[in-house]
Amino acid sequence: MDKNGTWVAAWDSWDPDIPGDVGRSEIVFARSLDDGATWSFPRYLGTSAANSLRINLSPTLHADDDGNWIMAWKSYEPGITQGTAHGNFLYSRSTDGGYSWSTPLSLNDDLIYDSTVLSYRPVDLAGDNRGNLIATWEHHPIAGDRDILYIHSPDNGITWSSPRTLNTNADTDSGDDINPCVVNIGGQNWLAVWGSNEDNISGKPIGDDYDILVSRSSDGGMTWSPAQPLDNDAGNDSEDNMGARIASNQTGEIIVGWNVRGMRFGSENRGEVAFSLSSDKGATWSHPAPMNSSALSDIIVDGFDDIATDGAGRWIIVVSSEDFDQPGIGLDGDIVFYTLGEPGAGGRQDKRTAVPFWIWNGFR
Repeated sequence: MDKNGTWVAAWDSWDPDIPGDVGRSEIVFARSLDDGATWSFPRYLGTSAANSLRINLSPTLHADDDGNWIMAWKSYEPGITQGTAHGNFLYSRSTDGGYSWSTPLSLNDDLIYDSTVLSYRPVDLAGDNRGNLIATWEHHPIAGDRDILYIHSPDNGITWSSPRTLNTNADTDSGDDINPCVVNIGGQNWLAVWGSNEDNISGKPIGDDYDILVSRSSDGGMTWSPAQPLDNDAGNDSEDNMGARIASNQTGEIIVGWNVRGMRFGSENRGEVAFSLSSDKGATWSHPAPMNSSALSDIIVDGFDDIATDGAGRWIIVVSSEDFDQPGIGLDGDIVFYTLGEPGAGGRQDKRTAVPFWIWNGFR
Protein backbone atom coordinates (compact mmCIF):
# COMPACT_ATOMS: atom_id res chain seq x y z
CA MET A 1 0.00 0.00 0.00
CA ASP A 2 1.28 3.48 -0.82
CA LYS A 3 0.63 6.72 1.10
CA ASN A 4 -2.33 7.48 -1.17
CA GLY A 5 -4.13 4.40 0.12
CA THR A 6 -3.73 2.42 -3.09
CA TRP A 7 -3.38 -1.32 -2.72
CA VAL A 8 -1.92 -3.53 -5.44
CA ALA A 9 -2.04 -7.32 -5.46
CA ALA A 10 -0.12 -9.46 -7.95
CA TRP A 11 -0.01 -13.18 -8.61
CA ASP A 12 0.72 -15.68 -11.36
CA SER A 13 -2.27 -17.12 -13.20
CA TRP A 14 -3.34 -19.11 -16.20
CA ASP A 15 -6.95 -18.02 -16.55
CA PRO A 16 -8.66 -17.85 -19.96
CA ASP A 17 -11.37 -15.64 -18.43
CA ILE A 18 -8.89 -12.78 -18.00
CA PRO A 19 -8.52 -10.69 -21.16
CA GLY A 20 -5.10 -11.16 -22.73
CA ASP A 21 -4.58 -14.78 -21.66
CA VAL A 22 -1.81 -16.39 -23.73
CA GLY A 23 -2.22 -19.98 -22.60
CA ARG A 24 0.41 -20.25 -19.86
CA SER A 25 1.33 -18.76 -16.51
CA GLU A 26 1.52 -14.96 -16.60
CA ILE A 27 1.62 -12.14 -14.04
CA VAL A 28 -1.78 -10.72 -13.08
CA PHE A 29 -2.51 -7.67 -10.93
CA ALA A 30 -5.48 -5.86 -9.40
CA ARG A 31 -5.88 -2.54 -7.53
CA SER A 32 -7.97 -1.36 -4.62
CA LEU A 33 -8.65 2.30 -3.79
CA ASP A 34 -10.74 1.65 -0.64
CA ASP A 35 -8.46 -0.28 1.72
CA GLY A 36 -9.17 -3.61 0.09
CA ALA A 37 -12.97 -3.46 0.30
CA THR A 38 -13.30 -3.68 -3.49
CA TRP A 39 -10.85 -4.56 -6.25
CA SER A 40 -10.50 -3.85 -9.94
CA PHE A 41 -10.94 -6.67 -12.41
CA PRO A 42 -7.60 -8.55 -12.73
CA ARG A 43 -5.40 -7.60 -15.66
CA TYR A 44 -2.39 -9.30 -17.17
CA LEU A 45 0.82 -7.34 -16.91
CA GLY A 46 1.75 -8.23 -20.49
CA THR A 47 4.98 -9.99 -19.59
CA SER A 48 5.32 -12.12 -22.73
CA ALA A 49 4.31 -12.04 -26.37
CA ALA A 50 1.62 -14.45 -27.48
CA ASN A 51 4.13 -16.61 -29.34
CA SER A 52 6.60 -16.79 -26.44
CA LEU A 53 7.12 -19.97 -24.44
CA ARG A 54 8.22 -18.16 -21.29
CA ILE A 55 6.50 -18.89 -18.00
CA ASN A 56 6.25 -16.06 -15.45
CA LEU A 57 5.84 -16.85 -11.75
CA SER A 58 6.03 -15.59 -8.16
CA PRO A 59 5.73 -11.79 -8.33
CA THR A 60 6.75 -9.55 -5.44
CA LEU A 61 5.86 -5.88 -4.94
CA HIS A 62 7.28 -2.79 -3.28
CA ALA A 63 5.83 0.73 -3.03
CA ASP A 64 7.28 3.95 -1.68
CA ASP A 65 5.41 6.85 -0.07
CA ASP A 66 5.16 8.74 -3.37
CA GLY A 67 3.12 6.12 -5.19
CA ASN A 68 5.99 4.55 -7.11
CA TRP A 69 5.62 0.79 -7.40
CA ILE A 70 8.00 -1.88 -8.61
CA MET A 71 7.19 -5.51 -9.32
CA ALA A 72 9.71 -8.33 -9.84
CA TRP A 73 9.18 -11.98 -10.75
CA LYS A 74 10.94 -15.02 -12.14
CA SER A 75 10.63 -15.88 -15.81
CA TYR A 76 11.90 -18.93 -17.68
CA GLU A 77 11.32 -21.17 -20.65
CA PRO A 78 9.94 -24.65 -19.88
CA GLY A 79 12.16 -27.66 -20.13
CA ILE A 80 15.21 -26.06 -18.54
CA THR A 81 17.81 -28.65 -17.62
CA GLN A 82 20.98 -28.16 -15.68
CA GLY A 83 23.42 -26.07 -17.68
CA THR A 84 20.89 -24.84 -20.27
CA ALA A 85 19.55 -21.70 -18.63
CA HIS A 86 16.93 -19.55 -20.29
CA GLY A 87 15.58 -17.80 -17.25
CA ASN A 88 15.98 -14.56 -15.38
CA PHE A 89 14.29 -12.12 -13.06
CA LEU A 90 12.18 -9.44 -14.69
CA TYR A 91 10.83 -6.21 -13.25
CA SER A 92 8.35 -3.51 -14.17
CA ARG A 93 7.72 -0.04 -12.70
CA SER A 94 4.61 2.04 -12.12
CA THR A 95 4.51 5.77 -11.34
CA ASP A 96 0.71 6.08 -11.19
CA GLY A 97 -0.21 3.88 -8.25
CA GLY A 98 -0.08 0.59 -10.12
CA TYR A 99 -2.54 1.56 -12.86
CA SER A 100 -0.04 1.22 -15.71
CA TRP A 101 3.31 -0.54 -15.85
CA SER A 102 6.50 -0.13 -17.85
CA THR A 103 7.81 -2.67 -20.32
CA PRO A 104 9.44 -5.51 -18.34
CA LEU A 105 13.24 -5.43 -18.13
CA SER A 106 15.77 -7.91 -16.77
CA LEU A 107 17.19 -7.61 -13.26
CA ASN A 108 19.95 -10.11 -14.05
CA ASP A 109 21.24 -11.42 -17.37
CA ASP A 110 23.48 -14.28 -16.33
CA LEU A 111 21.40 -17.08 -14.86
CA ILE A 112 22.79 -20.60 -15.01
CA TYR A 113 20.20 -22.95 -13.53
CA ASP A 114 19.55 -20.28 -10.93
CA SER A 115 16.80 -19.92 -8.34
CA THR A 116 14.64 -18.78 -11.25
CA VAL A 117 13.43 -22.37 -11.30
CA LEU A 118 14.23 -23.71 -7.86
CA SER A 119 13.63 -21.04 -5.26
CA TYR A 120 10.36 -20.79 -3.33
CA ARG A 121 10.90 -17.05 -2.93
CA PRO A 122 12.98 -16.24 -5.99
CA VAL A 123 13.51 -12.52 -5.45
CA ASP A 124 12.95 -10.15 -2.51
CA LEU A 125 12.48 -6.38 -2.81
CA ALA A 126 12.96 -3.74 -0.12
CA GLY A 127 13.21 0.04 -0.13
CA ASP A 128 13.81 3.03 2.14
CA ASN A 129 11.32 5.60 0.72
CA ARG A 130 14.23 7.70 -0.55
CA GLY A 131 14.57 5.94 -3.87
CA ASN A 132 16.96 3.22 -2.72
CA LEU A 133 15.96 -0.35 -3.52
CA ILE A 134 17.68 -3.67 -2.84
CA ALA A 135 16.75 -6.91 -4.59
CA THR A 136 18.09 -10.21 -3.25
CA TRP A 137 17.87 -13.83 -4.33
CA GLU A 138 19.64 -17.14 -3.89
CA HIS A 139 22.05 -18.14 -6.63
CA HIS A 140 22.25 -21.82 -7.54
CA PRO A 141 25.12 -22.45 -9.95
CA ILE A 142 25.68 -25.64 -11.91
CA ALA A 143 28.29 -26.79 -9.40
CA GLY A 144 28.89 -25.63 -5.86
CA ASP A 145 26.79 -24.31 -3.02
CA ARG A 146 24.08 -21.68 -3.12
CA ASP A 147 24.90 -18.12 -2.11
CA ILE A 148 22.98 -14.85 -1.72
CA LEU A 149 23.19 -12.27 -4.49
CA TYR A 150 21.89 -8.71 -4.38
CA ILE A 151 21.65 -5.60 -6.53
CA HIS A 152 21.05 -1.98 -5.56
CA SER A 153 19.11 0.82 -7.23
CA PRO A 154 19.49 4.47 -6.14
CA ASP A 155 16.63 5.77 -8.31
CA ASN A 156 13.50 3.69 -7.65
CA GLY A 157 14.51 0.92 -10.00
CA ILE A 158 15.44 2.98 -13.07
CA THR A 159 19.03 1.72 -12.93
CA TRP A 160 20.59 -1.20 -11.06
CA SER A 161 24.08 -2.22 -9.99
CA SER A 162 25.68 -5.47 -11.09
CA PRO A 163 24.95 -8.52 -8.85
CA ARG A 164 27.22 -8.98 -5.84
CA THR A 165 27.36 -11.61 -3.11
CA LEU A 166 25.78 -10.59 0.17
CA ASN A 167 27.14 -13.42 2.33
CA THR A 168 30.77 -12.45 2.85
CA ASN A 169 31.94 -16.09 3.15
CA ALA A 170 30.72 -16.99 -0.35
CA ASP A 171 34.23 -17.75 -1.63
CA THR A 172 35.13 -20.13 1.19
CA ASP A 173 31.93 -21.77 2.49
CA SER A 174 30.43 -25.05 1.31
CA GLY A 175 26.95 -24.81 2.81
CA ASP A 176 23.83 -23.56 1.06
CA ASP A 177 22.51 -20.04 1.74
CA ILE A 178 18.83 -19.73 0.82
CA ASN A 179 15.66 -17.61 0.97
CA PRO A 180 17.06 -14.12 1.69
CA CYS A 181 15.00 -11.19 2.94
CA VAL A 182 16.19 -7.60 3.43
CA VAL A 183 14.70 -4.60 5.26
CA ASN A 184 15.71 -0.99 5.79
CA ILE A 185 15.97 -0.16 9.50
CA GLY A 186 16.45 3.58 9.15
CA GLY A 187 18.81 5.82 7.19
CA GLN A 188 21.67 3.95 5.53
CA ASN A 189 21.13 0.91 7.76
CA TRP A 190 19.83 -2.36 6.35
CA LEU A 191 19.39 -5.85 7.76
CA ALA A 192 19.40 -9.13 5.84
CA VAL A 193 18.29 -12.57 7.05
CA TRP A 194 18.44 -15.97 5.36
CA GLY A 195 18.80 -19.68 6.05
CA SER A 196 22.10 -21.53 5.87
CA ASN A 197 23.43 -25.01 6.59
CA GLU A 198 27.05 -23.87 6.71
CA ASP A 199 28.49 -25.56 9.82
CA ASN A 200 30.78 -22.71 10.89
CA ILE A 201 29.72 -19.06 10.83
CA SER A 202 32.26 -16.35 11.69
CA GLY A 203 34.26 -18.86 13.71
CA LYS A 204 31.21 -20.25 15.52
CA PRO A 205 30.40 -23.95 15.01
CA ILE A 206 26.61 -24.19 14.54
CA GLY A 207 26.19 -27.64 12.94
CA ASP A 208 25.04 -28.56 9.45
CA ASP A 209 21.33 -28.07 10.09
CA TYR A 210 19.73 -24.94 8.65
CA ASP A 211 19.92 -21.89 10.92
CA ILE A 212 18.82 -18.27 10.46
CA LEU A 213 21.70 -15.87 9.79
CA VAL A 214 21.76 -12.08 10.10
CA SER A 215 23.95 -9.51 8.34
CA ARG A 216 23.99 -5.71 8.61
CA SER A 217 24.88 -2.87 6.27
CA SER A 218 25.50 0.70 7.44
CA ASP A 219 26.34 2.19 4.05
CA GLY A 220 23.13 1.72 2.09
CA GLY A 221 23.81 -1.88 1.14
CA MET A 222 27.20 -1.27 -0.46
CA THR A 223 28.95 -3.60 2.01
CA TRP A 224 27.69 -6.17 4.52
CA SER A 225 28.98 -7.47 7.84
CA PRO A 226 30.00 -11.12 8.28
CA ALA A 227 26.90 -13.16 9.06
CA GLN A 228 25.99 -14.14 12.61
CA PRO A 229 23.41 -16.70 13.77
CA LEU A 230 20.24 -15.00 14.97
CA ASP A 231 19.80 -17.65 17.68
CA ASN A 232 22.62 -17.75 20.24
CA ASP A 233 21.74 -21.43 20.75
CA ALA A 234 22.17 -22.31 17.07
CA GLY A 235 25.16 -24.54 17.83
CA ASN A 236 23.09 -26.77 20.11
CA ASP A 237 19.94 -27.33 18.07
CA SER A 238 19.39 -29.88 15.31
CA GLU A 239 16.24 -28.48 13.68
CA ASP A 240 16.08 -26.89 10.26
CA ASN A 241 15.18 -23.19 10.39
CA MET A 242 14.30 -21.70 7.00
CA GLY A 243 12.09 -19.26 5.11
CA ALA A 244 12.83 -16.20 7.27
CA ARG A 245 10.97 -12.94 6.66
CA ILE A 246 11.69 -9.67 8.42
CA ALA A 247 9.83 -6.44 9.18
CA SER A 248 10.88 -3.21 10.93
CA ASN A 249 8.84 -0.31 12.29
CA GLN A 250 11.71 2.16 11.73
CA THR A 251 12.00 2.90 15.48
CA GLY A 252 14.43 0.11 16.21
CA GLU A 253 11.98 -2.73 16.69
CA ILE A 254 12.36 -5.67 14.31
CA ILE A 255 10.61 -9.03 14.16
CA VAL A 256 11.83 -12.05 12.19
CA GLY A 257 9.58 -15.06 11.59
CA TRP A 258 10.52 -18.38 10.04
CA ASN A 259 9.69 -22.08 9.67
CA VAL A 260 11.06 -24.73 12.03
CA ARG A 261 11.22 -28.40 11.07
CA GLY A 262 12.15 -30.74 13.90
CA MET A 263 11.46 -31.17 17.60
CA ARG A 264 12.30 -27.74 18.96
CA PHE A 265 8.72 -27.04 20.03
CA GLY A 266 7.29 -30.32 21.29
CA SER A 267 7.93 -33.96 20.49
CA GLU A 268 6.44 -34.14 17.01
CA ASN A 269 8.57 -33.88 13.88
CA ARG A 270 6.34 -31.35 12.13
CA GLY A 271 6.32 -27.76 11.03
CA GLU A 272 6.01 -24.85 13.42
CA VAL A 273 6.48 -21.10 13.13
CA ALA A 274 9.06 -19.30 15.27
CA PHE A 275 9.74 -15.61 15.77
CA SER A 276 12.32 -13.42 17.46
CA LEU A 277 12.28 -9.75 18.44
CA SER A 278 14.99 -7.12 18.47
CA SER A 279 14.47 -3.76 20.16
CA ASP A 280 17.89 -2.34 19.23
CA LYS A 281 17.93 -2.47 15.42
CA GLY A 282 19.14 -6.05 15.27
CA ALA A 283 22.09 -5.80 17.69
CA THR A 284 20.50 -8.40 20.01
CA TRP A 285 17.60 -10.81 19.64
CA SER A 286 15.12 -12.47 21.96
CA HIS A 287 15.21 -16.24 22.29
CA PRO A 288 13.13 -17.81 19.50
CA ALA A 289 9.57 -18.54 20.59
CA PRO A 290 6.73 -20.44 18.89
CA MET A 291 4.02 -18.37 17.23
CA ASN A 292 1.36 -20.92 18.14
CA SER A 293 0.77 -20.97 21.90
CA SER A 294 -0.15 -24.67 21.68
CA ALA A 295 3.00 -25.62 19.76
CA LEU A 296 4.35 -27.70 22.65
CA SER A 297 1.31 -29.95 22.72
CA ASP A 298 -0.36 -29.96 19.31
CA ILE A 299 0.33 -32.21 16.33
CA ILE A 300 -0.62 -29.74 13.61
CA VAL A 301 1.52 -28.40 10.81
CA ASP A 302 2.04 -24.64 10.58
CA GLY A 303 3.95 -22.88 7.82
CA PHE A 304 5.23 -19.32 7.93
CA ASP A 305 4.21 -17.07 5.04
CA ASP A 306 4.94 -13.39 5.74
CA ILE A 307 5.10 -10.53 8.27
CA ALA A 308 4.25 -6.83 8.09
CA THR A 309 3.85 -3.84 10.42
CA ASP A 310 1.90 -0.59 10.31
CA GLY A 311 4.80 1.25 11.95
CA ALA A 312 2.59 2.22 14.91
CA GLY A 313 3.16 -0.80 17.14
CA ARG A 314 1.00 -3.40 15.46
CA TRP A 315 2.37 -6.39 13.58
CA ILE A 316 0.64 -9.05 11.54
CA ILE A 317 2.03 -12.49 10.72
CA VAL A 318 0.41 -14.71 8.10
CA VAL A 319 0.58 -18.47 8.59
CA SER A 320 -0.62 -21.56 6.72
CA SER A 321 -2.22 -23.83 9.31
CA GLU A 322 -3.86 -27.23 9.67
CA ASP A 323 -5.22 -26.58 13.17
CA PHE A 324 -8.41 -28.64 12.98
CA ASP A 325 -9.49 -27.70 16.52
CA GLN A 326 -10.15 -24.05 15.76
CA PRO A 327 -13.78 -23.10 15.02
CA GLY A 328 -14.54 -22.63 11.36
CA ILE A 329 -11.27 -24.11 10.14
CA GLY A 330 -12.50 -27.50 8.94
CA LEU A 331 -10.29 -30.40 7.94
CA ASP A 332 -8.33 -28.62 5.23
CA GLY A 333 -5.39 -26.27 5.51
CA ASP A 334 -6.20 -22.57 5.79
CA ILE A 335 -4.53 -19.17 5.88
CA VAL A 336 -4.68 -17.52 9.31
CA PHE A 337 -2.98 -14.54 10.85
CA TYR A 338 -1.67 -13.45 14.23
CA THR A 339 -1.45 -9.91 15.53
CA LEU A 340 1.15 -8.58 17.93
CA GLY A 341 0.78 -5.35 19.90
CA GLU A 342 -1.83 -2.66 19.37
CA PRO A 343 -1.83 0.50 17.24
CA GLY A 344 -0.13 3.36 19.07
CA ALA A 345 1.21 1.08 21.77
CA GLY A 346 4.75 1.22 20.46
CA GLY A 347 4.76 -2.54 20.31
CA ARG A 348 5.21 -2.79 24.08
CA GLN A 349 2.77 -5.64 24.44
CA ASP A 350 4.41 -9.00 25.15
CA LYS A 351 5.51 -10.14 21.70
CA ARG A 352 6.24 -13.68 22.81
CA THR A 353 2.53 -14.45 22.96
CA ALA A 354 0.65 -13.93 19.73
CA VAL A 355 -3.12 -13.61 19.56
CA PRO A 356 -4.64 -15.68 16.73
CA PHE A 357 -7.50 -14.39 14.61
CA TRP A 358 -8.99 -17.28 12.63
CA ILE A 359 -10.57 -15.28 9.84
CA TRP A 360 -8.87 -16.06 6.53
CA ASN A 361 -10.54 -19.42 5.84
CA GLY A 362 -9.79 -19.82 2.16
CA PHE A 363 -9.79 -17.05 -0.41
CA ARG A 364 -11.45 -13.66 0.08
